[in-house]
Amino acid sequence: MIFIDEIKEQLNVMLHPGSAIKSRSVGDSLKYYYKLAFIPMVLSLILVYIAGAALGSVMSFLGMSALSSSSIMLILGLILLLILVLEPIGLFINAAILQAIGGNLFKAFKGRYNDTFSAITYASCTGILFIWVLVVPFIGFLIFAILGVWSFIIEIIGIAKMQKVSRLAAFAIIIGAGIIVGIVADFFVFGLGALFSLGAFSNHVLVGSTCVPSQGFYCSYPAYSHTTGQLTVTVGQSTGTNWEAWGIAFAPAGSNIATSGSPDVQYYAMNGSLASGARETVALPAGANVQVGSSISGTIWTCYYTTTGAGVVGGMGSCTPANGSGQSSAYYVQIATVNAEAV
Repeated sequence: MIFIDEIKEQLNVMLHPGSAIKSRSVGDSLKYYYKLAFIPMVLSLILVYIAGAALGSVMSFLGMSALSSSSIMLILGLILLLILVLEPIGLFINAAILQAIGGNLFKAFKGRYNDTFSAITYASCTGILFIWVLVVPFIGFLIFAILGVWSFIIEIIGIAKMQKVSRLAAFAIIIGAGIIVGIVADFFVFGLGALFSLGAFSNHVLVGSTCVPSQGFYCSYPAYSHTTGQLTVTVGQSTGTNWEAWGIAFAPAGSNIATSGSPDVQYYAMNGSLASGARETVALPAGANVQVGSSISGTIWTCYYTTTGAGVVGGMGSCTPANGSGQSSAYYVQIATVNAEAV
């Protein structure tokens, strides 16, 4: 009988994975997955709807805001998305990674991609068959966690059988694949984080625009306007000291450095103080008329005064942050190196 035969087969796989797992084509494995998933999916939808309605009644009785019908529909939609779309996509990706590592990298697998896909499908269906238990508070999560462990064991046994390797080798390849994917993902996330910090994904910054902050400072979202001749950038400091008054300047590449160590540029006064950890977006005259498509590069400097003198970064020079402070001697420091494409 349709659906029931697949459930019986999966229960047999759960009890006797070493003998019940068999090779299928990718298409047949997907048919098996969807047929088996139908009854658990419908059961999950019914239980979630009933549980949501019951919980709403209890919350209303207690004078609390009940779950809205839109919230219940959202949960039902997520269940459908998980079972019908996300899980099958995960099967393809997981099988491809294992086949690439076990077959192409380590040359250990003897079978083909569809064999790996079959083993992973059987393992995944262990959780799908009982996904409805998650509706049961507390004990449902415990049961599903146990099924997750057993699903992993079925995957090891299935890979070993389908690819004609020992179970220890299958275990090592599965764990190794997870480690490799984890390392690659870490580098990917780290790279994205670096690009975000440089402002590469800002909607007003071109990919070629970057701002690399010095230690203890923040700099991102550099943008040079061809029309105004100004460089707009977000800066900040985390030196541990609040700046009572401060000025900022852009020094184009090749600027003359004075004997004090500060570039020979004009510092533009900023209104108010800048606390440690704070950020502010500023617009600086760049002193150049760069055509659209070209870029301007240089360094960003600040000149500031602090009453405590603690946590000071930079040298002591003759620059005036102004802002009414009238300090003839203030601290200055390079906070970033910037390259901005003209727009």
